[in-house]
Amino acid sequence: MNKLLQTVGNINEIYIVFGILVAAIVELIWILILHVRLSNYAKSYKRFTGGRKGESLDKLLSSYLNTVEENVDKVTGFEERMGKLEKRMEFSLQKVGIIRYNAFTGMGSDQSFSIALLNQDDDGVVITGIFGRDDTVTYAKPIEGGSSRYKLSAEELQAIDRAVKKSA
Repeated sequence: MNKLLQTVGNINEIYIVFGILVAAIVELIWILILHVRLSNYAKSYKRFTGGRKGESLDKLLSSYLNTVEENVDKVTGFEERMGKLEKRMEFSLQKVGIIRYNAFTGMGSDQSFSIALLNQDDDGVVITGIFGRDDTVTYAKPIEGGSSRYKLSAEELQAIDRAVKKSA
């Protein structure tokens, strides 16, 4: 009977040792998982702090917040400036068309010209220079919406048409 009790005692001891071994393995796995997580958190923290040491998170967050607010102010300023520039662009010359031609037969090369200078709404001016043997005449006609209240020559119409088509 004594031997039976010793055998049962040895079996119980084996189960106890086996149970402790399983618990130790589970704890080891848990420690490894926690180590990996902690390592990832440490990398994230280092990236967040920019590698600075000894600075509190409050100071870092305050610094980042100030930087963000400064950038928001800059962007707002840029948006205002962009709006002003867009307004000014409406009136700037954006379309140019030029025609060179010989106004008088037998005069030589194409010394006369018509040039159309227009904004985005096809408003602007057409300038014409007529070259002659004895004199040269230059004049301008206002353009509104691609046409003029003054009679336009074929060359002036052609210059306006070139300016409008180049932008399309």
